[in-house]
Amino acid sequence: MLAEAPPRAQSNAEEAVSDEVFEVFRRLYAFDDGPLNATVESVDSSSLDWDVHLLSFDAAYGDERVQARLYFPKPQTAAPPYQAVIYFPGSDGLTLRSSDGLTAQTYFDFVPRSGRVLVLPIYKGSYERYTGVAEPGTGGSTAQIHAWRDQVVRWVQDLRRTVDYLETRDDVDATRLAYLGLSLGARYAPIFLALEDRFDAAILVAGGFAYADGLPAEILPVHYAP
Repeated sequence: MLAEAPPRAQSNAEEAVSDEVFEVFRRLYAFDDGPLNATVESVDSSSLDWDVHLLSFDAAYGDERVQARLYFPKPQTAAPPYQAVIYFPGSDGLTLRSSDGLTAQTYFDFVPRSGRVLVLPIYKGSYERYTGVAEPGTGGSTAQIHAWRDQVVRWVQDLRRTVDYLETRDDVDATRLAYLGLSLGARYAPIFLALEDRFDAAILVAGGFAYADGLPAEILPVHYAP
């Protein structure tokens, strides 16, 4: 006789916090607007399918810079202004040390091939901005939990600054933006999409709610889903 599997956590909108508490959460992610001081660092046109622009701009916190890779379609594919899709990778983005030649490229290569620009911000803790901060499981220490919470806050700020940057480009139609999240990027998408209202569409691949005892409510996506 097979033993029953243990019950799994269920989520629905009724578990979400009140509007008043949500507004408190929103303020945690807020930041003061400042100049982007954006710089295009390099352009790589070696691919047959896209041109990669590597750029950087000031982060919303400290003295850090956020890098981003923009995969532009070839001129024979489409003409500007381009629709843009901002990508958030799976958890491999927190372990790989370079965003050059990504192993998950097949998850987003259809974007520039369809005539849109694919935007990959190098979020805090990912790729070249590796920090070693990992999502704490059940029983994580207070320090691990706080570090993860702070990193999630930085992700939102990096994402919003990326949208700010796209609005400065004449070759991007910043009124037609989409979000593409894979795995980790799909799981945390409710937070991003609730706090950044300039997206018109979102594609979530292999997502779902995940729980770990001890994570603070302000970074639990279920509270942002409604």
